[in-house]
Amino acid sequence: MSRLQISDQFGGERLQTQARPLALTEQVAAPREDGRWKALADAFANGAGLADTLRQQKEAEDAEAAKRWAQSMTVSELGKAIKEGKMLPSQSPVFVGTAQHIWGGNSYEAGMRDLTSKLTTGELKFDSPKAADRYLTEWRNTTLSGASKYAVAGFDKSYAQSRDKVMDQVSKINDQKWVENASVQASDYLANSLNKVSSPDFKGTPQDAIAALMKDYQLLRHTKTLPDAAGKQALADLGTRLATSGRKDLLSAFLDSDLEGIGSV
Repeated sequence: MSRLQISDQFGGERLQTQARPLALTEQVAAPREDGRWKALADAFANGAGLADTLRQQKEAEDAEAAKRWAQSMTVSELGKAIKEGKMLPSQSPVFVGTAQHIWGGNSYEAGMRDLTSKLTTGELKFDSPKAADRYLTEWRNTTLSGASKYAVAGFDKSYAQSRDKVMDQVSKINDQKWVENASVQASDYLANSLNKVSSPDFKGTPQDAIAALMKDYQLLRHTKTLPDAAGKQALADLGTRLATSGRKDLLSAFLDSDLEGIGSV
């Protein structure tokens, strides 16, 4: 069935109107409605993503600004500025937290450099690793007194690992010192024994003299806590003394001797 319709948009035109089933009309309209809602949902999603991106970008910029600001001064200057709240040029949480974290890390590194240097030169000495541990704990607690969690995190980032290294270094230094002291004591002891067997009062043969020396050496090994390195050094020192004493007979007997637990010299 055809009829004439008047439209504001098209003017007078003859439009063909054909009745269609209602179900068919609904099937055509539904996809357009779904598309509008999907577009709206996408718009909201894109907006949320953009806001998150902008936030992350701002945080990154604040963190970078804090690094530049912190690196423009010494550790003590940075610590003073943080303590007094001089967080210019920004007071954003990210800027403040980053600056505090950097100060914590820098404080740890500066303190550890000073500690290592003093251990190496002997300016700072510890009787045991436990004493070093107590010193490190007190240093950490004093440095971080009143500090924020960001500063603590920066300080502790490498503290535990370095603490173990320091105590290991202290053990090695003390062990080396122990060997050196034992070597000196053992060398002095054998030097006194050499003086006895080299004197005119000693009536035995060169072999008897060296046997007496080695008896004293074995007595030293079994009655004193003598590290192997210290024992070898003491024997080396004895050989040097024999070589410079002018007593070739004693030196030959010493070089021909067979020592218990050591073998030939």
